[in-house]
Amino acid sequence: MGYRRLNRLRKMLLFFSINVLSVVMIGCREQRQHQVPNVPVDEVIFLNLPSSLPLQAPGGWIYHPGGFRGLLIYRAFFNGNADDFRAFDRTCPSHINEPCGLVHVSDDNIISRCGCDSAGYILFDGTPEAGNQSLPLKQYRVQFFGNSIRVFN
Repeated sequence: MGYRRLNRLRKMLLFFSINVLSVVMIGCREQRQHQVPNVPVDEVIFLNLPSSLPLQAPGGWIYHPGGFRGLLIYRAFFNGNADDFRAFDRTCPSHINEPCGLVHVSDDNIISRCGCDSAGYILFDGTPEAGNQSLPLKQYRVQFFGNSIRVFN
């Protein structure tokens, strides 16, 4: 009787130890960090200028100087607030220093593609397209002021 109780206690201890070890191992897993360099970004884009005309409608986008290798500004909604706009660095997360490492908006105005390997990124939030194991596009903060937006970090 004592042997069975001791054996049962050992199994419970082993089960508990494995679970604790699993939790610790998952918690210690290396976090993937963005390798796109942090550069100061503070750009104001006036929405009433002809160059910004595409941003007047949802799904519209423009390229703008700034960031590490340029900015991609995308209008997702038409609610009249900062949540309408997304601002991403144009640098491909997997090809940071390569000449081909810029994203370009595809014809569907929903996906941007890396010039090196055609990896896709969804413009709504910058996440990689299905099957793309890359990090998401580097995103910047946006403030909306009615006729202008401010892109900054």
